[in-house]
Amino acid sequence: MTLNGWFQIFLYFAVILLLTRPMGVFIAKVFCRERTWLDPVLRPVEKLLYKLTRVDEDHEMRWTEYSIAMLLFSAVSMLLLYVMQRVQQWMPWNPQKLAAVAPDLAFNTAASFTTNTNWQNYAGETTMSYLTQMAGLAYHNFASAAVGIALAIALVAAIALSQTVKRTHMHRGDMFGEFMMHHMAEQLNLTDTQQTQMKDIAAKAKPSIEPLHQQMAQGHQQMMQLVTSGNFDEAKAREIANAALFLASDESSYVNGSTFLVDGGLSAAYVTPE
Repeated sequence: MTLNGWFQIFLYFAVILLLTRPMGVFIAKVFCRERTWLDPVLRPVEKLLYKLTRVDEDHEMRWTEYSIAMLLFSAVSMLLLYVMQRVQQWMPWNPQKLAAVAPDLAFNTAASFTTNTNWQNYAGETTMSYLTQMAGLAYHNFASAAVGIALAIALVAAIALSQTVKRTHMHRGDMFGEFMMHHMAEQLNLTDTQQTQMKDIAAKAKPSIEPLHQQMAQGHQQMMQLVTSGNFDEAKAREIANAALFLASDESSYVNGSTFLVDGGLSAAYVTPE
């Protein structure tokens, strides 16, 4: 290999290394919906496209919506590329007067470029017109890869969100459990030994990979065997356990800054009428 060849290889990798960090930061900001230096130019265009296609950019899509959107987008893109190949003899930018692409080859090419495999079973200069290559094939070189990146980011975001929600609920369950145990200890005048045993029982019922309701039921039964005070009957314990179960579950994901009173009306006795 010549010196010029080695220089070109070195220059190529140097440019990639120099662009990796700034491009990575830019792409991360785009997918995190943070402002970038291109927003003044591209943001108005993006909003216009959302308005024309009636897309709510603040709507969080489920995995089914992502799947259906991807399949519909790819199906329409594939159909347009197939039709473009089949009617290229009547389309502009065809100075060679190339004939329509055969049905089987047109279908194979459309499916290949839509799925980002780009299998070219033809000679481009003697088969595809300029319009087909520019508006059809070159478009799919970008769009098919963009679809894959968008789905990959959605998958990563879903995994990160699920882990965040899980940690949040476990932390919320710990805080609520500590508060309820302290409250019950005061109301029942439990001894230090009883409080220690109750905390051990609650720790065993802590949310984990096992079904939460089964753990709460087991912890409740053990706690009822420990606490024999007359004013702490099974009905009261069940109500408290159900409230803790709700706050520690995904059903309370939108609960924020609320106070749940589970005291059988005890707090109402201290409310002064206006």
